[in-house]
Amino acid sequence: VEMNIYGAVALMPDGYLWALGDNYKFGLGLPEDKTYAEWTKITVMSNVIDFSVSISGYTIIAIDTNNDLYGIGYNSKGELGTGDTTAVTVWTNLNQKAKYIFGKASTHTAIIGLDDIVYTCGQNNYGQLGLGDTNDRLTFTSTGVDAVFGTCLDLEDTFLVKSDGSLWFTGHNYNGESGLGDTNSRSSFTSVPIGTDTVSKLAGRSYGTVFFINQNGALYGTGYNANGQLGLGDTTNRNTFTSIGINAKEVAITSYSSATSFIIGTDDILYSTGYNGNYLLDTGDTTDRNTFASMNKSVDRLICGRRSFMYTRGVNRYCIGVNNYYQLGLPDDNTNKTTFEQYL
Repeated sequence: VEMNIYGAVALMPDGYLWALGDNYKFGLGLPEDKTYAEWTKITVMSNVIDFSVSISGYTIIAIDTNNDLYGIGYNSKGELGTGDTTAVTVWTNLNQKAKYIFGKASTHTAIIGLDDIVYTCGQNNYGQLGLGDTNDRLTFTSTGVDAVFGTCLDLEDTFLVKSDGSLWFTGHNYNGESGLGDTNSRSSFTSVPIGTDTVSKLAGRSYGTVFFINQNGALYGTGYNANGQLGLGDTTNRNTFTSIGINAKEVAITSYSSATSFIIGTDDILYSTGYNGNYLLDTGDTTDRNTFASMNKSVDRLICGRRSFMYTRGVNRYCIGVNNYYQLGLPDDNTNKTTFEQYL
């Protein structure tokens, strides 16, 4: 499951996508630009193996079993790679082979091709496409850089991890999220100094809060920290990756500018820190926290939206936060949740 501002999309075991919520600008991949209050099957897309929805809610892309890349949505900056900026209102083959989609930013896209090279398209005002300049691209363009996974941030940033576990950055770096020790933009992928560590997991969102988990499970973070979302005991931004002092199996961050961070600890327990204005910390109040604290819940998986959060345990999902567009995935229920609610 992935969430954005307007709804939720799920990939089922049979390779079909289902969605519900406000299909604004067709950004959930559903056939009509309207609100769907029930989970609805996207029948025109089959054999899907990977997908990503933009946090803004305006576009969605997917890879099928033939490694063909498909997309639908707003495309205002050419982020679908169609060669123009015309909105795409039906699922369209983007004429690009892919085997991995970076977490989808609002106006730029990064994928890994079958040759293990990163290809990018869309807005490039801060060099987030990693092509050595700040010119937008309307078609997928090779960066010439190899990767095994990565992520895009809505603040015009792109990170990738190479097969040797090294971390690389290009883009805005407004809040020091690159980990390069400054707030200067980069227009080409630049190696991030992380010592002898290698990156096994990576997460970053919105205003530039970024975490990685190293080969031993240790959690590191950098960037925006105004709400204590780095979990370092303060609200001071960082511009180098700093040890959080806790080990984790997974890490995820909400995409709202005031972010909330979640991890699965080595004990399989959920921990959280940061913004609490939407009750995401489940503390019974709206006071922010600046250190990771146990939520006393055993979890399997983390799913973050903009101001919404889900976790899974077995076949059950539990959700909390903003739900005005059904983004928590609760059919016929678009009320916000201030405590965790369970559904199958």
